[in-house]
Amino acid sequence: MRSITRGFPTRFLYVSPLLLVMGHPAASQTTAYIPVFYAPAPTRSTGTSLPTFTAWYSRVQAYNTRETPGYVQTVDRFPSFGPVPCLSDPVPVLPHNAEYYLGNCGDAQGALAFIKVEASPGVVLGANVVKVDGLYGCGFGFQRFVIDQGRAPLPVFSSLFPAGATTIAGDVDLGSSWTCAAAIGEDYRRRVNLTILNAGEEGAAVLVRVLPIRPSAPLLEISYSIPARQVQQFRLPIPDFPTGAAYENMAWVEVTSAQPYLSYVSSIFENGQPGSQPFEVFPSRLP
Repeated sequence: MRSITRGFPTRFLYVSPLLLVMGHPAASQTTAYIPVFYAPAPTRSTGTSLPTFTAWYSRVQAYNTRETPGYVQTVDRFPSFGPVPCLSDPVPVLPHNAEYYLGNCGDAQGALAFIKVEASPGVVLGANVVKVDGLYGCGFGFQRFVIDQGRAPLPVFSSLFPAGATTIAGDVDLGSSWTCAAAIGEDYRRRVNLTILNAGEEGAAVLVRVLPIRPSAPLLEISYSIPARQVQQFRLPIPDFPTGAAYENMAWVEVTSAQPYLSYVSSIFENGQPGSQPFEVFPSRLP
């Protein structure tokens, strides 16, 4: 549990020394593209008279592994808050210390976005998606109090995928509508979302294919159009699998964009058994 004194959602950001890098390998990680967002969720009943809230949001972390001071700086945002690029002042990161506030351009505010971050050598970056329950007006004069309900890693990309490149994400568990699954209380379908950043200066045509793990026709083939420098999320209309074994409900998601881009797949499982993993993230990768 943690008490919070700063404004939501920036104040919820915390630091972890984990570095998860997807995309092109880099000898020294000095630039990263990271998804950020804040999304209210249906509030669950807590039995308290205090006002409550539930939310999904991103936490971005920077940790300085060196004996000398470092820095982290948000140098662009897609889409931008105003001027392009959206530029925040450098944020000092003390030796063997952590920083989570990356300036106004790095805030996890509102709808989906990507930030471009530069960090000095020795500063590592990581990110998570977190679900929290919170109370207003609870605790020793603090405005808000939050408790984590679970998290999953978000991708930290070291560079953009080039225009025309095809990437792959998975394997994604789509769930099962099979009778045997229903018999153990697992009659469900996961909600599968695809998030795409068009980092180009022109609109992009994007082709998405959902491929089963066994050789056969794609489960889904669909095209989207994304404006320049925008981030969009789509719920993929994947049809039900035929009846079969559980492992046959796995699939891979293939993405091709006409402009430089980044993408990742996420899935939500809302009606599982206690202790089941409700949220998963699958970064796209170049083959």
